[in-house]
Amino acid sequence: MFKLIKKLVEQLELRSIESILTLFIGSCLLVLSGLTGFILWYSSATVLVVCTVLVLLICPFALLCWFVKRTLLNPYYRFSAVLEAIRNEDYSLRANPKFNQGVVKLLADEITTISVDLQNRKSQYDQQAV
Repeated sequence: MFKLIKKLVEQLELRSIESILTLFIGSCLLVLSGLTGFILWYSSATVLVVCTVLVLLICPFALLCWFVKRTLLNPYYRFSAVLEAIRNEDYSLRANPKFNQGVVKLLADEITTISVDLQNRKSQYDQQAV
């Protein structure tokens, strides 16, 4: 099963986390709507009931998926901004992710450590230059 998914991802050339998240969320929405529609059709519900239930079920789920995707990608955008600031020798910007544990926190701590080290080296260089 995992090999099939891996081949599908390789064939679709999903090279970014954004495209993988979009594919996953789209697949979940498709499966949810298909199962719901099939259950309602099987129970002989009217077309109006099927459409109403699908809209009332899929809209909140789609909003939840959008929120999850945004929450998962925001730390990477913040890290990108901090690294760009470091490249421009601005060491005042810090990455403060919402996640206070795990790999995102570890990455934020490493970027902060690099920023502090570079700021100290620049201060020492500036003092020696004077």
